[in-house]
Amino acid sequence: MRTGFAGAGFAIALIFGSLFAATPARAVSSEVIAEHLNYCLKAVAAKSPRGVPVPLGIDANDEKALATGGRVNHLIMGRDSRDDWTCVLGDKSQRLFPTLVEEFLRNVETVDKSRSRYNGNLYMTATICVGAEAVAMILNGPETRELGLATAVFTTGITSKGCQ
Repeated sequence: MRTGFAGAGFAIALIFGSLFAATPARAVSSEVIAEHLNYCLKAVAAKSPRGVPVPLGIDANDEKALATGGRVNHLIMGRDSRDDWTCVLGDKSQRLFPTLVEEFLRNVETVDKSRSRYNGNLYMTATICVGAEAVAMILNGPETRELGLATAVFTTGITSKGCQ
């Protein structure tokens, strides 16, 4: 009888272990983060979750996009209360994620960038040009506290003379 309980306990531990392993409770690879940063930027500029190639693990329709496949910790795209498009990408790595976002910003056309520290976290804003479209990006804004993740938020609704 004792070995039966031990065997059942081991089986339950394996089942729950595999369930939790499917949940992205770890930092995501830099390549996956870069792919999703590019998706957020281009989808927000296109004002359409399906207007650009959708990464694996993202369910998208005409109104929103949502991470469902376990490749990133958090991604949601939709319209905000002002009817502007926003895309929020979040990752558990509070140290690596800002470095990846800074690298991403070096590879896109930015009109302006600012950086500061708030409560020990790097806080950054940038205006990015995608053709004539201006997209604002905020690293570690209010969503960081709400979600408990490092976040990059992209949004439309801005204009910039630097984007032609």
